[in-house]
Amino acid sequence: MQALKALVIILGILILIAFGFLAYGVATKFGGSKPTVAVEGNFAENRITLPAGARVVETTFGGGRIILRMVKPDGAEALVLIDAATGVRAGLVHLDRETPQ
Repeated sequence: MQALKALVIILGILILIAFGFLAYGVATKFGGSKPTVAVEGNFAENRITLPAGARVVETTFGGGRIILRMVKPDGAEALVLIDAATGVRAGLVHLDRETPQ
């Protein structure tokens, strides 16, 4: 009977330790800092022209680029690629939907 009590206590302690690791993992995943972009060089101000009536839906960072996903007035989407180091527009990608046949 003593061995069974010891086993239950040890398993309970292991469950608490596992729960602690789970709580730590959730806290670091959702409570962590936002990803940052390392920018080399400086630029004071720059203007990026978007089509009239377009709205920015999402902004992401990656590969030294700032990527703006926008919806144009006609409902089509486009990606504006901006060089993070200089602030200059590096490209524009139009996302056209395929028409069903």
